[in-house]
Amino acid sequence: MTCAKPKYTLETLPQDMPVFPLGGVLLLPRGQLPLNIFEPRYLSMVGDAIASNRLIGMVQPKADGGIYSVGCAGRITSFHETDDGRNEIVLTGVCRFTLGGGLAPKSGCRRVRAGWGGFPRG
Repeated sequence: MTCAKPKYTLETLPQDMPVFPLGGVLLLPRGQLPLNIFEPRYLSMVGDAIASNRLIGMVQPKADGGIYSVGCAGRITSFHETDDGRNEIVLTGVCRFTLGGGLAPKSGCRRVRAGWGGFPRG
């Protein structure tokens, strides 16, 4: 399934969103990132994102278990559920964001308050 590309403004970007800390992976605005999702907490995250605004924040993890302070929001633009229960998705980069603080996890996934100022939107 594919989706039309919406335009985002500061008013339409969410104040909070789930983040997916994945080392060695970089998503940039307008870039595309294919992902193979299989862990239960991230399957839940994808389901929640599809049911709402389709946005997931990609961030780099730190060695101490934290995450870096800048990431890129990606919109799920392609989704395929496999016969063995995995999700094959493609994220298309929307806009960089700064982490404004952690929120309570949802379904085992980190959530953050996103700061959108200072970055152009794609």
